[in-house]
Amino acid sequence: MINRSLRKMWPALRVLPPALPNSAELSWILVRAFAAPESTAPKNIDGRKVLALAEQLDLAERIATRHAATLFEQLGAAAARQMTAQRLRSVAVDRVLAALVDELLAVAKDLAVPVVLLKHAALRRRGFVAEGERQARDVDLLVDPTQAARLQAGLIERGFASAEFTPVHHLPTLTRGRGEVVEIHHKLWGIHLAHPRDDAAAASLPTALTWELPDGSQTLSQALMAVHAVVHGLIQHRSSPEGYPSMRAIADLCAINWREADVEDKWRALLPKPDHAQLMRAAVCLSRALTDGMPTDGLRDEERALLSHVVAASTNAGYRRALHFERVFDGDTLREVPSTLWRALLGPSRARRPADWAPPPHAAPGTASARTAELLEDARSYVAFTLRRGR
Repeated sequence: MINRSLRKMWPALRVLPPALPNSAELSWILVRAFAAPESTAPKNIDGRKVLALAEQLDLAERIATRHAATLFEQLGAAAARQMTAQRLRSVAVDRVLAALVDELLAVAKDLAVPVVLLKHAALRRRGFVAEGERQARDVDLLVDPTQAARLQAGLIERGFASAEFTPVHHLPTLTRGRGEVVEIHHKLWGIHLAHPRDDAAAASLPTALTWELPDGSQTLSQALMAVHAVVHGLIQHRSSPEGYPSMRAIADLCAINWREADVEDKWRALLPKPDHAQLMRAAVCLSRALTDGMPTDGLRDEERALLSHVVAASTNAGYRRALHFERVFDGDTLREVPSTLWRALLGPSRARRPADWAPPPHAAPGTASARTAELLEDARSYVAFTLRRGR
């Protein structure tokens, strides 16, 4: 039933995750990360295992923020100290980014360039997440394509350096000093407002899909923030969960707490692919169940299937390898498969390797032999997890 549910709601996911672990540590993490603070969680847990799993799932800072007063009692001194230290590091980064957001908004105002805050900056400004609760490493802005280059140039004049690589949906990344990173987006990947093959640009966002804060800054509307969280975290980064943990998208949905009755109409308007809308529905239902403290054995098939994927993408090295290999088939036609394979063989991104990846003893990292070994290992994992569809 789980396999059939995942295949139906997410046909683009060709591999199937292993079963959701039945562990007290995972149950404790889900309750403490998402349910009300007074909710009952398992008591017989290993603090060290909880810490390791929470780090893998990108939930350590969230738990430490929500349960700072009782963390030592629940986890023991050693694990609680380390989790608290991680939160304090996240707080320090948050403060750097908050000051950077103020500066960026001031520069944009001087240049008369309207901007829309995205992702972490928007969640913080809207009050959806507390300081240090969510890991972040940059500030993302959505700017009209006709004005993005002008804002980029204005920031370079103020000491930012531009990367050489230009992604499809944002200008080259800007960096300055220690920890100041900015990405100026001119489109929202995978979110369509007009033509089904045109990603949403800032100029095409209707007023109903933006939200103005008292200080004059703008974010996406609550509905569009929820859609963007799923599209960015689960669809765009499906084959590279190390770059953006899948659980972060679920945590963002829980933080946004979007529970409107007409949600499906909004999904259909923004997501032209039916399976994307089905995935969106499952993600929102899962976030609601987690927020309500639903135990994993009480989840519906679609919710449990999605949670199995999210957990395995962060904790199972073989499953991550299978997801990496799926990017070979991400093109629109089979003609793109050879070129994708060739790019992977020439130089796969280090960011897409599992954290515990290592080349064979005879192959030094970065060599053609190591890249070939990595690709073959990814392919073997892909075959193994694809065959699960028949079970």
